[in-house]
Amino acid sequence: EGTLMLSRADDVEGVRIAVDGVHDYRTMLDQTGMGGGNSLGNQSGGIGGDDGKSLEDLFYQKEMEIAKLAFTYQFTHAVVYAWVKLREQ
Repeated sequence: EGTLMLSRADDVEGVRIAVDGVHDYRTMLDQTGMGGGNSLGNQSGGIGGDDGKSLEDLFYQKEMEIAKLAFTYQFTHAVVYAWVKLREQ
């Protein structure tokens, strides 16, 4: 249901409504100022905001955290996949 809503979203408000049930995505939108709050956040092209991170930066950071966590699990192919993805960066 959330994926269908996300595919039909035409603006930032539609995306916010679609991902409102997913805590990680809602937090990322709030950090960039796109979460529907009163602050301008990072909507001015990277100027302003708390730490200057865009939504793309937060997605990248989350992907790297997941890849690093894969190294804690032994004897799976996920370690090789995570190593390859980290080397691509």
